[in-house]
Amino acid sequence: VVDSINDKPAGSVATLGANSKVKITGHVERDATPLTDFDGLVSITVKDNLEQRNCLNNQDQATKPYTYFDRTNTLFAGTDSVRGGKFTVSFVMPRDMNYSDEQGLITLFAYSKTSETTAHGESTSFVVGGTETVFNDSIGPSLYCYLNTPSFTNGGNVNSMPFFVAEIRDKDGINASGSGIGHNMQLTIDNNSDMKYSLNDNFQFDFGSYTSGTTFYSIPELTPGRHTLTFLAWDILNNPSTATLAFNVVSGMRHEVTDISTTRNPVQESTTFIIQHDRPAAILDMTIEILDTSGRLLHTIKKTSVQDSAIVTADWDVTLGNGQRLDTGIYYYRVRSICDGSLSVSKAKKLIVVR
Repeated sequence: VVDSINDKPAGSVATLGANSKVKITGHVERDATPLTDFDGLVSITVKDNLEQRNCLNNQDQATKPYTYFDRTNTLFAGTDSVRGGKFTVSFVMPRDMNYSDEQGLITLFAYSKTSETTAHGESTSFVVGGTETVFNDSIGPSLYCYLNTPSFTNGGNVNSMPFFVAEIRDKDGINASGSGIGHNMQLTIDNNSDMKYSLNDNFQFDFGSYTSGTTFYSIPELTPGRHTLTFLAWDILNNPSTATLAFNVVSGMRHEVTDISTTRNPVQESTTFIIQHDRPAAILDMTIEILDTSGRLLHTIKKTSVQDSAIVTADWDVTLGNGQRLDTGIYYYRVRSICDGSLSVSKAKKLIVVR
């Protein structure tokens, strides 16, 4: 439930102008009873007013183009915390909005980490219009870009389908709507107009923030050799920044497992293996091997990576395949990973089991 928008209580209508800071407060309830024990996360999406959309009349039997209404302009999408059933989310309205003085839409989804309860809601208690005058520093956002992993160096080697990541920061806020002409977050490969990609839909604000966030893109297969990329982003006041990277595509380049760790060590009842690798856009087949101090293989755990993530996790209850629990002692775990036919083996790390 949205309780207030810019301190205006539910039932009244707030006007949200471009450049203005917005504060939304609310709570989670069930059957009109507040859930004061609800602790978790809330995801919020703020949409512009409804717009009429016209189809292209491609069907021969149609007498006129089909029309419908949709909210195509996203003004903000972010995540914040819920504590004791209450939440507060802040953001800044972008200049790239419709100025329609018509109702927008807020949709919310919350998840309780303790009870695994979910909740959802919406509000239309605001209109989109007007502009708030603010100081413009004329400085675009700060950009940090890399391919595959943050350890990438400009001009370095990558595989034929590298994964692009851009971390964006600006004290005034980031333009993530992309509704204004030419104000998209845009990635261009080799200055080729046929290889321009809009990254707005992939952008996510950092938790609890409207001044920093990350976007990404899995670049289509490139030919071996030297290439360049240029990334363009805008702040909330429509000041641009660009970043350029050079890189060398190597055919059949071997992937790497960059780090392995566990959530508990020593471990009693259970632990989670955390595996980091340098191919977030690829599917990797992982095998975690449990060995004793003499190198004898005791148990294996298989896991497949998730695309668009450079981290793979695997839970383990400290038992072998036959259900037998490991005795107290010192063991080792090692990760083998296969991607595109190539094998990568990580170093083994120590694991202490305490019964």
